[in-house]
Amino acid sequence: MDLAHLHKIEQGQRLPTEEQMTRLARFFHLDQTDAQARRIAEEFRRYYAGNPAVPQALQILNDLPWKTK
Repeated sequence: MDLAHLHKIEQGQRLPTEEQMTRLARFFHLDQTDAQARRIAEEFRRYYAGNPAVPQALQILNDLPWKTK
């Protein structure tokens, strides 16, 4: 990743891809699951910003049975 792209990620102007987030988490010794969860949450927030159905959708997601590998 070039420095310009990294700077945009740091400034919140771009979201890293899943692979980029994995590599960043490894480099900075961060929990990879937590880093991915934060990336997903930010992607969700940006995509659905201002949508009045978001609170209800989050409640539905919270109520779903989640299975982990």
